[in-house]
Amino acid sequence: MASSLSGLFRTLTWNDFTRRQANPPATGQATTAAFTSSPFSNSAFSVQPIRGSSPAWFQLQDSFSIKVDFGRDSFVMSWVFSRPQQFQTDLLNHEQGHYNITALVCRDCFVDVMLLKNQFFATAKAGVDAVELIKQQSLSKIATVQKLCDKEVHPEQDAGKSRGPMQSTWDRILQSTFSEARSSGTAAPNGTPHKRRLIDLLNQNEKRI
Repeated sequence: MASSLSGLFRTLTWNDFTRRQANPPATGQATTAAFTSSPFSNSAFSVQPIRGSSPAWFQLQDSFSIKVDFGRDSFVMSWVFSRPQQFQTDLLNHEQGHYNITALVCRDCFVDVMLLKNQFFATAKAGVDAVELIKQQSLSKIATVQKLCDKEVHPEQDAGKSRGPMQSTWDRILQSTFSEARSSGTAAPNGTPHKRRLIDLLNQNEKRI
């Protein structure tokens, strides 16, 4: 089966979330209004000898896949829907950002692994190590990126700014990662340019990951 990436593009609605009943928080009280879980999975990969090579060279097989899901444990508190529509819209935008963070980092990992298909390795272990390094530099950092986003945005939300300047900064970075091409000029087989890595853009914006 050919390599595949699924779940990159998904537009969330409040109907996707489980509603939890609760009274509205008191004025100035920090509380969780919603939570988005975005689990992902990746398949095993195979590095095989190139037929006819002597001494043997090895190459990554076209059988790697990553899937991003919307978690069933995602929820929104019932009191959110007693708030103004703009508050609801901004909160959903924030939750969409959490999903997009996972999806974009998974995309970046997938693209970088696919670029390895054009490389030859002296040993199977060298190929395995190259894939594992990419995963370490991407998938292993998703939780850190998610926590940083909340660390920067939640104080604004708690202060009553449903879409403050920090949230706007994250929105801009995520949008850039969906739209800006990599300077390397690499592209998918259909000619679509590969997009900039989210972690690279965060580091460029002094959000060290």
